[in-house]
Amino acid sequence: MANVFDQFEAADRAYAASQGAGQPSVNVFDQFDAADRAHAAAQGSGTLNDVVMSTETGIVKGAAEMAMLPLTVPRMMRSLLKGGADYAVDTLEAGRRAVFGLDQASPEELARREADASRSAVVTNAIDAGQGAVRDYLKETTHKPQTLPGQYAETLGEFAGGGLLTKGTAAQRVAQFAIPALVSETAGQVTKGTDAEPWARVAGALGGGLATAAWQVPKGVQSVLSNSLKGVSEAEYDAALALQARGAEQGVNLTLGEALNQVTGGRAKNLSRMEAVVAGNGGKASQIMDDFYAARPGQVENAARSAFDDLGAAPQNPGALGDDVSAAARAAVDATPEGQALSQAHWRAGPRTSPEQAGRTIQDELQNVFERREGMRAALGDQDYAAARNAPATVPLNEGLREVEGTATALNRREIPIILNQGERDAAKAQWLADNNQSGRFQIVGDRATQFAQVDPTPVVQGIDAAMATAKGAVRDGLAAAKRALMTPDGVLDSSVEGLHGSRVAINDLISQAKRAGANDTARQLEGVVNTLDQALEAVPLYGQARQGFKAASEPLAPFDAARGPGRVIERDQFNKQFTMPPERVPDALSSASDARAFNQVATPAAREAMESRLVTDVLDTMKGRGLDVSAAGIRNAVRKQEDVFAQFPAAKERLLDIAASRDGLAKIEKSLIGGLAKRDMTTQKAVNALFPENPLPGNSQQTFEAVQALSAQKPAVANQLVRTYVEQVFNRTARELTGGPNVNGGARFVTELMGNSEKAANMRAAIRGLKDGDDILPGFERMLEILETTRWRPGPGSDTAFKIQGQKDLAGGSSITGKVTEHITTGGVRIPKDIGQSWTDWRAGKNAEQLARIVTDPKVAPALKALARSEAGSPQSIYLAARLTALGKQAFDKGNNNK
Repeated sequence: MANVFDQFEAADRAYAASQGAGQPSVNVFDQFDAADRAHAAAQGSGTLNDVVMSTETGIVKGAAEMAMLPLTVPRMMRSLLKGGADYAVDTLEAGRRAVFGLDQASPEELARREADASRSAVVTNAIDAGQGAVRDYLKETTHKPQTLPGQYAETLGEFAGGGLLTKGTAAQRVAQFAIPALVSETAGQVTKGTDAEPWARVAGALGGGLATAAWQVPKGVQSVLSNSLKGVSEAEYDAALALQARGAEQGVNLTLGEALNQVTGGRAKNLSRMEAVVAGNGGKASQIMDDFYAARPGQVENAARSAFDDLGAAPQNPGALGDDVSAAARAAVDATPEGQALSQAHWRAGPRTSPEQAGRTIQDELQNVFERREGMRAALGDQDYAAARNAPATVPLNEGLREVEGTATALNRREIPIILNQGERDAAKAQWLADNNQSGRFQIVGDRATQFAQVDPTPVVQGIDAAMATAKGAVRDGLAAAKRALMTPDGVLDSSVEGLHGSRVAINDLISQAKRAGANDTARQLEGVVNTLDQALEAVPLYGQARQGFKAASEPLAPFDAARGPGRVIERDQFNKQFTMPPERVPDALSSASDARAFNQVATPAAREAMESRLVTDVLDTMKGRGLDVSAAGIRNAVRKQEDVFAQFPAAKERLLDIAASRDGLAKIEKSLIGGLAKRDMTTQKAVNALFPENPLPGNSQQTFEAVQALSAQKPAVANQLVRTYVEQVFNRTARELTGGPNVNGGARFVTELMGNSEKAANMRAAIRGLKDGDDILPGFERMLEILETTRWRPGPGSDTAFKIQGQKDLAGGSSITGKVTEHITTGGVRIPKDIGQSWTDWRAGKNAEQLARIVTDPKVAPALKALARSEAGSPQSIYLAARLTALGKQAFDKGNNNK
């Protein structure tokens, strides 16, 4: 089989020979055709060769057309624009002249227009002539397709040159010239031989280019969403849709980007970034996103407040909540085993006893004891004192005399009885004289009889007189009163046992009065008088015996001596017989060791119990109350300081030490959280800080749970109010409005502050679980937190600049098919003017951004969006879904506007 080029060479030689021999000239191209036919015949088939040769021809023609394109496109654009402009100007000019009644254009104007048209025609004709000459030359010198495949091959070759200047992969670039070429040739074949053939070929090329552009160019909304959803699993997508639904239930609307980033841990940031691109695109897209986000602060506020109400009612008096917490905590501490042990110890210690309560009991009980003992003493001493009162009068008070036979003999012998009654004395005297003067010969001489007394008070009176000689003031008055007490009612010095015993009692009363008045010197002088009087009385033997017996019978009454505690306690006023000591002072009067010993000698069980209860109460009162305020060390120190007293009251000591030991057992509870809340100086803020520290210790959540649970067991409402107060306090601080307006990030900041780290989050959950029905409250509260936390995925302004630039390009590319057709079909030519092209691009980007804004903010389009994410870009399914999403988004947007 001969090579085609060999045939060309043979034909060339034949042509040269014919020229030299004078034979008719043969065109070299005819020789080419003859050689080609000869070659085809030699090959047995010309189809393959025709395809090859036609392809070469198409490539040459395509290259020539590309070379002439810089002249062709401007000429076509100028012609198109000038024609339209001339038409508009002529129309406006004609209308203006018709309105104002003016003549037609002047000859000069018409001449100018004709000259312009002539110049334009010269240029156009010159270009057309030049391009026509090139095309004619190529038509005459290139291979003409002989078969249908050859015709398709030629057209492919013509379009192939444009593929060198297109973009994309190798397959995309081949498709960008092959599809328009095949469609154009097919349209030409269908209309071949008719007037419509040229138009059909142009329309086929444009249609093929449009189809290729629609297939290869990014699809705007579809492309953006598909790219943004890459890497998201179906389970994650479903979780995001569920999160959006939960947000809607709580009144907080979330974008798809926020929800996907929340469930994927930030792996869907491209979608959130694209949402930021859409929001910053301007126009309706920005308005949609602005309206969407503007409603968020109010939505967050409503959702949060509703969740707070689930935690519990707000306290009516927040400032007093700390006191309620403290009271509930103390009750909770008391309910612990250690608290119960302390309560039992307090119960065994007895009720609180005031000084007055103890004093009244002690005085009444001691008075009864005194009266009983004094009655026994009186009963025992009455017999002895009765004998003493009747003792014979043997003490002569004067020197009565008698004469016996002229001899004076004193009648002062002790055997002569003392008879005070004058008649009895006279009778006795007469009887004695009769008995001793039997002869009757002796006469009684003188008028004074000797007087005899039971007691001689002369030394007492002499002692008083001696003291009064130098005494002054109250002392002198006291001594005078004592002297008067020695006299009988008729002013005679009393010398009887009974009378002087009464004098002794009276002088003792004077002594008591002097002591109460603080007249110690007077009391001391009077006590001396009593001592002298006692000596005079005890000179009577029977009285001395009675005194000894009385003294022995008075031993049980010794503790009631006026100088000792019990005596001072029951001392009575001689007039109204009331206790001279106020009852509230009684416990202190018995607080010394000696007085306590004296008290124990005479105290009844009731009196002792009253005194012990008062001692215990006094110590506990110094500890500022009971419960956690009682200090074990303080109790022991108090007992130690009064060791001598408590030695006399071991039961009281045992009770106090029992409380101290129980208090030691409560120390662990005191160091716990509930113990801290039980302090009496607890304020609301202190309680909040104690329950929710800024940096909780690891494992602190268990204590929090137990503390809240203990509070709730005592006062459920107080526990709920305390937890709500903290949560609401954090929300008010983090979600407050900013200087520039509503705080759109307040919800996310609230969650961060409330659940800032794992320990704080665990602490918060533990506090809610500790509430009454807390396990039912917690899920709803956590759903609210999840919704508010999701809002953190909204990108801030000014972020991801590079991504935004690319996002704008993607949005703009979505529908700019005309630009891509120009690139695919007329690549290498003059582009549409930049300003017009950019305006078109910006308009399409805005429309796509508007669609995307509607889609990402409406959860109802989720099913279609999910399917789009799974479909292949450019597929019929993805194109349909993108259209469906746009329709759904517009429907939701229009419905929202109608409801405004």
